[in-house]
Amino acid sequence: MGTLSEAVQVFDCPACGQTINTSMSQCPYCSAAIDPSAALAAAELTSKISSACSDASYVRIVAGSLLAFFVLSIVPFLGALGVVGSYVLMVLVPIMAIRWWVRYAALRTQDRDFRRAKRNVGIALAIWGAFFLFTSTRFLVR
Repeated sequence: MGTLSEAVQVFDCPACGQTINTSMSQCPYCSAAIDPSAALAAAELTSKISSACSDASYVRIVAGSLLAFFVLSIVPFLGALGVVGSYVLMVLVPIMAIRWWVRYAALRTQDRDFRRAKRNVGIALAIWGAFFLFTSTRFLVR
């Protein structure tokens, strides 16, 4: 037996753009006929876009956590935790970004949220790159 999330899938009506579910034979907003196979394909794409947006947001949040761990590294008695956390995230962020690009970069869509997701992963890599340069130069100066 499938779960509720497998049974109910949503997509944007090709005629009016309103979100509807795949069980409908016509759009309740514009009365456009809905092809069931096209609806399932659109719902699958919508699901992938949603996952891409969620994962990209998570990558950016993790990259932003680098700043918190850096600040923690200069706090007395908590410095070791900050240093360890920073090093873990310095490895984790590029892995997460590469994973995102491998999974979702091939998606072809004009969805605004997907474009924002790509930008979020780029921002995460920029944050990571800045911290990488900062920590590298910090070691070279010592």
